[in-house]
Amino acid sequence: MSHRYRCRICGYIYNPAISDPKEGIAPGTLFERLPQNYRCPDCHAYAFAGGRKPFELLEN
Repeated sequence: MSHRYRCRICGYIYNPAISDPKEGIAPGTLFERLPQNYRCPDCHAYAFAGGRKPFELLEN
């Protein structure tokens, strides 16, 4: 099962089934497999910002 993640800053939801093709991320890409420099497409927060965690796991 693919887990969705929500940006705590702006509310954007990363859904692996849709992914982020606009940014070159193919559908089916799990959040854990995103590139280290991946940014939220809405507010541009880094998904992997050092010790901070701008994205949170959503319960399905």
